Amino acid sequence: MKEKKVEDFFREAGFDAVENECILVRYAPKNLSDAVKKFFYNKWLVLQVCRDSLIIANIVADGLWALTLGKEDILEIPFSEIKNIDLEEAGFNYHLTIETLEDSLRFSIEQGELSNWRSSGLITTPLGIGLNKNNWHKHNIDRTLDALKELKKKLA
Repeated sequence: MKEKKVEDFFREAGFDAVENECILVRYAPKNLSDAVKKFFYNKWLVLQVCRDSLIIANIVADGLWALTLGKEDILEIPFSEIKNIDLEEAGFNYHLTIETLEDSLRFSIEQGELSNWRSSGLITTPLGIGLNKNNWHKHNIDRTLDALKELKKKLA
């Protein structure tokens, strides 16, 4: 899945996507048993930072070998509805918690250093070849996490 297509997808859907501020996330496990279950099955999502909101969209299969973003079930979280953002290291991942006025969402994010060798590298590189310099998750992770940290500061 190419990054340009991800940003174009969100722009075509009417969102003001910030360039190079999109990463792959998964729902974080609740406990160790859930972590084992999610190791074998856990859907991937794209988190896109926009000018006034965060967007989360499902990644779905598009034919046998292609992935695309699901046009249904796009979740938009306006910055005005976010109460808090918490980001912490968790082994080879980060855990991101977004508290809104109505709910709390918790995601797991693969760290960039090993991304070429993990699922995020396979999904975010052309042809699914993880050992590739075009891994947009790895390329974007620092900038996206910095944007989330800045947003947290603005919320305080």
